[in-house]
Amino acid sequence: MSADHKFKLAKDSLVSSLFELSKAASRSASSILDFYHCIQDENYDLDQAFLTLQQSLALLGQGTAQLENVVGEFGDKAGFKLLDVSGDGDGSILDDGSKKKKLKKDPFAPKKPLTIFFAYTAYIRDTIKQDRIDKGLPPLTQIELTKTISQMWRDLDEEQKEKWRLSYNHELEVYNKRKQAYLEAKEKGISINFNDPVALKNEGYLDDVVDKNQATGLEDDVQHDSTDIATLGSGDANGSPSLSVNVALGNKRSLEDDEAEKKKKKKKAKKAEKKKKAAAAAAAAAATTN
Repeated sequence: MSADHKFKLAKDSLVSSLFELSKAASRSASSILDFYHCIQDENYDLDQAFLTLQQSLALLGQGTAQLENVVGEFGDKAGFKLLDVSGDGDGSILDDGSKKKKLKKDPFAPKKPLTIFFAYTAYIRDTIKQDRIDKGLPPLTQIELTKTISQMWRDLDEEQKEKWRLSYNHELEVYNKRKQAYLEAKEKGISINFNDPVALKNEGYLDDVVDKNQATGLEDDVQHDSTDIATLGSGDANGSPSLSVNVALGNKRSLEDDEAEKKKKKKKAKKAEKKKKAAAAAAAAAATTN
């Protein structure tokens, strides 16, 4: 078998494998969406579902690591490398060789509310951790924590679950209003942080009673992180979980997003500094050789 024929077979095999990988990624994305919707069903085995997902992600990580190792070992010799899709890179490569601009999320765009089960999870998770610390108990593993929260959710009666549904529906309604207002403001060239109730109030964008309460701080007395587990089922006057809980979660996510952005910039700066030092070392070595 000639070298050209071997090369063609190897290339065709690689292209075929990458095509199958692309299809698998699309199927995985679809499956994740299905999983995302199914976990809200209290009759579903959440414990096994999360365990399966965790194991699958671990296998995916192993496969990615193997691919990176191969490319890292032989890529330089072949003249190619993996594109950085972690968010720290400069973007994808277009057909004309130019780099595609990476779309960045607008931090001022309103954030979609957490779905029912995830809202409950975020609401109770820190409380469980703090409760165990107060009792001198060892921290739960991620799987144990997930199982505990899943069981607590299943133990809620329909009346309590309905309160969470009502809370989510209301938050979704508020989100849709804010999204429409955000798009209209953006078209007019108006820059407003639609995650900041005070900024919205100052600009006259609050037409919802709950939004106004949030902006004036009428519900700031509720702190979801310090809520006692025994009182988690209590609701507000409207028969739903206190909406300030969702506000607190939204603010917490905003802070987490800001922190993640800072980490990305720091990591990118470190990479640039490392490249700069490597280039300087290479130049010094070349000068010494000459």
